[in-house]
Amino acid sequence: SFNFTWQMAWGLFNIYNVKYAHATILWISIFSVANQLVQIFSFPLWKKWAEQKSNTLMLVWVALGMATAPFLNALSTNLYYLTFVSMTSGFFVSGTMLLLFNLLLEQSPKEKRTYCITTYNILLSFVAFVAPQIGIWLLEKNGIITALNISTILRFLSAIVFFIMYIKSVKNRKTSLAKG
Repeated sequence: SFNFTWQMAWGLFNIYNVKYAHATILWISIFSVANQLVQIFSFPLWKKWAEQKSNTLMLVWVALGMATAPFLNALSTNLYYLTFVSMTSGFFVSGTMLLLFNLLLEQSPKEKRTYCITTYNILLSFVAFVAPQIGIWLLEKNGIITALNISTILRFLSAIVFFIMYIKSVKNRKTSLAKG
């Protein structure tokens, strides 16, 4: 799932930033704050775009954007550049969180919505534990650059899956309108 590919690189970013870019605690904090600030300010944009287009279509763009983060991170050890990458990542993370939650609300029946949200959160917590372990395993087997690039590829494949979902939803809507 997309959550798995998204969370697989979490540990890799920290290892890259500390071991390869030699980021101090101050720089790690700067990366985090930059990421969070962009998330806060970009939520309204993603909300607007989702309302204008669709959650599923915007998820394609979010996944494409998220796919760039591991690749871009691996391009340089310059801490200012890595701050910029953290900011761009924050832009797409905010979209990811908003759109996935919107889709969860859209797809869950009203009478079972609480159960669906609880189940989603439990599964997300499990994935948040397992996925970074797989990322670290890839690091140990293949090195940091390859592990980051594998994450990029898997995230890109998620974007393709979301695009297929979007195309199917458009077809289903057209079929429903033609019948009704």
